[in-house]
Amino acid sequence: MSDRKYHTKTVTLETDTKDLGKILEQLDTTLDYDDGTYSGVLTLDHTAIRTEASGYTSQARNITATKTIGPLDRNDMSYVPAATVKNGVTLNLSNVDWQVIGTDLVGDTLAPASYQAVATYSGKSYHKVATGYVTSADYVGEVTRNDVESVTYKVTYLGTAAEGSALIANRGGISMAGLPYALGVLGVGTVATLAVLLFRSRRALRQLQEEEPEDELEHEQEETT
Repeated sequence: MSDRKYHTKTVTLETDTKDLGKILEQLDTTLDYDDGTYSGVLTLDHTAIRTEASGYTSQARNITATKTIGPLDRNDMSYVPAATVKNGVTLNLSNVDWQVIGTDLVGDTLAPASYQAVATYSGKSYHKVATGYVTSADYVGEVTRNDVESVTYKVTYLGTAAEGSALIANRGGISMAGLPYALGVLGVGTVATLAVLLFRSRRALRQLQEEEPEDELEHEQEETT
């Protein structure tokens, strides 16, 4: 006789990606199950695949920004801010390129009249990056146990006895609970009565047999006289 039950087994898999398509390539469609008692073939449940990061590390990313400042009347660093903000990250000034954008004739010579500054800012942003991923997958199916000799089921009936049945059972002063006892006493009494009657019958028969020879002897003596 075999015993069957529904079973779920969870397996884990370490991956370097959380892409479901690539994870499915590393998971078997079916799984042979045997725990020494129950055995069977389980099937991958595609709706029960969970992937989460196994750990994190902090990773830096370089950020740069360029800002053009001008026109300016002179190439003075006081016109150039020392820092700027990009995407919430503060960047510091790393380079300035001064450019002449206007000239004036001074005598016979052209002289710079206006400037612009091309300022370069740089910095780093830090964010968490997963170091790897762990995938949990469920395999489900029916497993069987073939060494079961028998299965015993216990059935319990619940309820209240009907009043009519109780009246019939208790009629005459004898309850259903005492009926087996009463029948037993009645049976013992009947056997005892029959035994007494049998004993008396045998004793009467024996006495009758003993009296018959005496009567015959008396009858013979009377005839002789």
